[in-house]
Amino acid sequence: MNDGLPDFSGKLVFVNFAGGGECHQLLADPRFEDQGGQLFLVGTVPANVMPGFEGRTVGVSWRAVEQYFVFDSAAQYMDACSRYGWACWRAKWISRINWLSGRR
Repeated sequence: MNDGLPDFSGKLVFVNFAGGGECHQLLADPRFEDQGGQLFLVGTVPANVMPGFEGRTVGVSWRAVEQYFVFDSAAQYMDACSRYGWACWRAKWISRINWLSGRR
């Protein structure tokens, strides 16, 4: 295993997969594992993220990961999601208001 890999012990890691869109996964306390000659990031699904999947082991191919975000806690992750959601909502409505008022 490559010693240059990041240590995500005790962290939450949100990964986006190549291809974008809704292709992402949140892993709690992930670690790297070699499975069948391929490197995987393996962790568990945190509570309140995917109902019915909480606590389940999930593995994602490290090769398929395009970007990742590291969070120290679930509260930090939820705050980031809330801020991002608010920013998206605000941008959508500002765009609509500008369109209605003739500003583009």
